[in-house]
Amino acid sequence: MNNRGKITVFLCLMVCAVLLLAMTGLRVITFYGGQAKAAMCLKTATSHIKSNYNRYIFDHYHILLFDKACGGKGEAGIEEILFNNLQENLGTFASVQELSVNQYNMLTENDCRALREQIADYIKYAAIEYGTDQILEMTGGEDGALSEDLLTPSEEETETTAETGIDCEDVEDPRGLTAYMEGDLLMAAIVPEELKISEYYMQDDEGWSVHQYGHMGDFFQINNRFNSLGVLSNDLVTYGGWSDQLLQAGTEIAYAADVFNCATEQTINDTSVLVCELEYLVSGLPCDAYNLESAIHRILGIRLPVNYAFLMTDPEKKAVVMEVAAPLSALTLVPLPIMKRLIAGCWAYVEAITEVRCLLNGKRMSFTKNSENWITDLHNLGEDMFCDGSSDDKGLSYKDYLLILLAIQPDTTVYRMVDIIQLNARQENDNFWMDNAAVGFSVDVKIQYDGREIWLREEAKY
Repeated sequence: MNNRGKITVFLCLMVCAVLLLAMTGLRVITFYGGQAKAAMCLKTATSHIKSNYNRYIFDHYHILLFDKACGGKGEAGIEEILFNNLQENLGTFASVQELSVNQYNMLTENDCRALREQIADYIKYAAIEYGTDQILEMTGGEDGALSEDLLTPSEEETETTAETGIDCEDVEDPRGLTAYMEGDLLMAAIVPEELKISEYYMQDDEGWSVHQYGHMGDFFQINNRFNSLGVLSNDLVTYGGWSDQLLQAGTEIAYAADVFNCATEQTINDTSVLVCELEYLVSGLPCDAYNLESAIHRILGIRLPVNYAFLMTDPEKKAVVMEVAAPLSALTLVPLPIMKRLIAGCWAYVEAITEVRCLLNGKRMSFTKNSENWITDLHNLGEDMFCDGSSDDKGLSYKDYLLILLAIQPDTTVYRMVDIIQLNARQENDNFWMDNAAVGFSVDVKIQYDGREIWLREEAKY
């Protein structure tokens, strides 16, 4: 009888132990199940923030970002949305005690690293190519780099006017024409009347790059008087050698070509504030008129050494240059080797003006020069400047030259992209600033569940 009692007690204890263990296990399982559910609800809440991406920027620039300032409410607005969304997801299951966003990943931090990565992803995904290889192929692998003998007379080059056999008679100095062609007059000669541009003028606080780096772009201009061989030499080399940079140019050049307007392609984004967006990427000046003029001068800088090299190496053109340079050398007492180069530079410049005008009229122009595609006559520059050159299907377009210029200065291109994206996006939401453009964040929460606290951290990013 005693044994039976002991067995009964033992079995009761065993059953109680098993039940206690089962209840403990069930409680643990329930807690971890609750923790998993809370984590899932938190992920859903963060996904809600990510889904509130800037639709305009995604549609036009294929970049995912959200405004951490929450449309002017400040960062507290993001936390409020997360808190309410998380509590709604949890329902009566648990309650949110604390929530804080402790870190944002910004689009423009670390030298715009996140922006560059999204650009690269888009180019790969969309299979976009704007062949820098094709540009090099159309140039024959050449740029405008000049040999030293074309820039500076050698000691052996001791030609005199007497040795040329050309009489010192009065000739018209072509440099008078180029000295006159500057500013608005030069633009009137180059820019087609029907080309329309925006009159919008960017203020300093509208440019993210200005806010970050304290200055806007710069303006390049060739010396149009051609009275100094040293100045001419500088102008000839400034945009002469660029083929190496173009070889290194990658996804950002293709991206710029795909999403930004320029003077000759104004319909890529019909909502843009500026028309000359690629020109802004090149020059960074506050309005279309300035950026167009600056881009034109830079393209003239690319064309000048190419044209100059042809004039200095083609026998027929050299003879024409000598016809003008020799008398002017005698009249001005400028040594003939120097005068010859100045006159060649002047003629090359006028030829470049004619070429750029053709480019802005939508023509493709051959990069290399020969006697067949040369346009102007040194003895009739005033009229020939307005002649039409022949379009070449295998030549470069105006836009191609802009992309070459972007390849020359890659460090500023992405920063100025941010300016344009911000300017256009603010037309729909004037509370939006690229300083608040976030691509990810991390959030810490404390949740009360079944009398216990659950601490969770979630990191969310595009």
